[in-house]
Amino acid sequence: KLWKLVVGAVSSSLFSLYIFLPKQTFLIDVFIRILCSVVTVLIAFGFNKLKYYIRNIGVFFVVSFVLTFTGSVI
Repeated sequence: KLWKLVVGAVSSSLFSLYIFLPKQTFLIDVFIRILCSVVTVLIAFGFNKLKYYIRNIGVFFVVSFVLTFTGSVI
């Protein structure tokens, strides 16, 4: 539903403010970023079955990596 996608985008935007917080150790930083991603996918797409939820998280990471790396090349 559209409202879920909007709320997921807003929450993801709020999570991006994390970069302004004081530096954390590498492991804590990775944990927080993964947690933010998992919560964003949960908000935007919900939880139906574990298989589909994990697939949605995988697609989220692949799209994020592709957009990150192609954006830096262009």
